[in-house]
Amino acid sequence: MANQKTPDQLKPIVEGSIDTAREDRARSVESEHLLLTVLAQEQLTATKILAAAGLDFSWWQQALERERIQSLAAAGISITDAPRIRAEHPSRPRWGASVKSCLKRGTAYSKVRGHRRMDDVDVVLGALDGRFDAVGRILNREHVDVATLRSKLLAA
Repeated sequence: MANQKTPDQLKPIVEGSIDTAREDRARSVESEHLLLTVLAQEQLTATKILAAAGLDFSWWQQALERERIQSLAAAGISITDAPRIRAEHPSRPRWGASVKSCLKRGTAYSKVRGHRRMDDVDVVLGALDGRFDAVGRILNREHVDVATLRSKLLAA
């Protein structure tokens, strides 16, 4: 993936997701890192649409932390043990399965929307369609109306 040429608007999102994953001390870049990178840029169309639905950067950070705690608890790890299992300082996180799937779905949305290049809206649409990753679990647990969000994003 690192050798692929990325479109103009997509490149800073992809590069930002690497930084977001590093800040999170994650071993891999996942769809939630793409989503947080988009949401950190208030001027983007997708950010405005999600924020209008109450799903702004802060909301996602808190939801991701709850997801992390619940996932660890399901594995029998208490929150007091959690800091010890994070990566120390990875030089560069690897590409995770959810980010690859997210970008693949985003590419499909870009074509559906008649665009030659993927943009922030396509990235978020791809993230919203992840059913088994952290973003999908959060959307399901929080009873987010994904169909309405998708409609608003597609109309943008």
